Amino acid sequence: MLVASQCPADIIVTIPNVSVAPGGSGFLDVFISSDGTDAFQNYSLDFRVSGPAQATDPINFVESVTFGTPAPQLAATGPDYIFLGDSAEAAFSIGIDFVSDSPGSPVANDQINVMDGTDSLADRTIALADGNFLLARLNFVAPLSATPGSVYDVSLDFGDFQDSTFMSRDFSSNVGSITISAAAVPEPSSFAVLGCGVGCLLIHRRKKRRSAHNLTE
Repeated sequence: MLVASQCPADIIVTIPNVSVAPGGSGFLDVFISSDGTDAFQNYSLDFRVSGPAQATDPINFVESVTFGTPAPQLAATGPDYIFLGDSAEAAFSIGIDFVSDSPGSPVANDQINVMDGTDSLADRTIALADGNFLLARLNFVAPLSATPGSVYDVSLDFGDFQDSTFMSRDFSSNVGSITISAAAVPEPSSFAVLGCGVGCLLIHRRKKRRSAHNLTE
């Protein structure tokens, strides 16, 4: 059950704010922590990207793995993945995320489901002192037509954390964002290096032409 962000809860899901250039790709690392002590055995989360710009220039989520391929976040460090060392995904390579088009316009992969559980079927306990753990890595691609300054909201449509007795745990989540940054502009020094390279190439060609001319005289 998804709990509104203003409600008190032990499990805290944090969606970051990131930026990307038009036509670029990136990812959001979603973190999990606790403001007390909590235990759960599996999770299933549906994230969705929305906002005014999504209707005309949609951002698309991208699956990070397919069946038979381990998810890259399973080996991430600083912070560690929440089920690192005891992941059903790592044991069976079942696929940890799946993208889809949510109902209505636009036609885009604007929804992504992420799921995993402990391979041992035992509960994973986290406490306030443990800090953050990596919960999910959401890969996405921005359209080339996206307008710099546009902001896309990333939120949880649905979430469920269950313990080994199949009881759902309460949690809260914020709304993160993807902001379209200005397209990268080459540094002035880059133009200088480029100009120097072109100039040297022209001088080299002129010398070759003069040498060829001298040989024919």
